[in-house]
Amino acid sequence: MPTKKLLLRLLMLNGLIWLLQGCGTKYPEYSVRSATVSSAEMPQLPNSARQGPRSPNCTPSCSANLTARRESMRQRLTEVLQKARHVNESTTQ
Repeated sequence: MPTKKLLLRLLMLNGLIWLLQGCGTKYPEYSVRSATVSSAEMPQLPNSARQGPRSPNCTPSCSANLTARRESMRQRLTEVLQKARHVNESTTQ
């Protein structure tokens, strides 16, 4: 019956053999030229899904006002979340 030291050495040798065998295996090389890759194509939208021409009522200032409004809403939401986080932290301590 082999001793524990001999068994341990045999297991270590077996692991080393498997490691060297895995590192010594040469894998096939794939060339990028061999694989043809086509670019993704998106089909055109049907006429019913296309956006019509811009209305003369839509002006650059309208877009700027919308952006400013969205930014102020984001700021208010951030402030509310920070206050809620502060309240949550103070109640858990």
